[in-house]
Amino acid sequence: MYLLPLMKDHPQLANNPEVVAANVPFTKMELCAILKRAMPKRAVTVYEAKQNNDCPAEFDLDAMAAEFDRIMDQLSAEDKQKSNGGGDKPQANSNSAQKRGHGGANGGGKSKSNG
Repeated sequence: MYLLPLMKDHPQLANNPEVVAANVPFTKMELCAILKRAMPKRAVTVYEAKQNNDCPAEFDLDAMAAEFDRIMDQLSAEDKQKSNGGGDKPQANSNSAQKRGHGGANGGGKSKSNG
């Protein structure tokens, strides 16, 4: 794998402690943090509710990814169930326009008499 040059490779910056090498692999903790930030907020909320550890850092990327897979499947199934039949949307009443005098069989609500 070819790595691009970085500021730390420059001769004048090589020994400067303020310039850190950017071509080093991520740690397990950093990878877990990246994965967690990439997940939707709902999934992170469910994930954090299931965790019982006091340590704020995660180190097992495979376990975390597997748990997020289960959570995303669960949330997807819930969303699908809500959209297929569990909606609380009221049905439109076809007679409501007629009752208000804005439509119906006579075409406008108020009819004019030609007499």
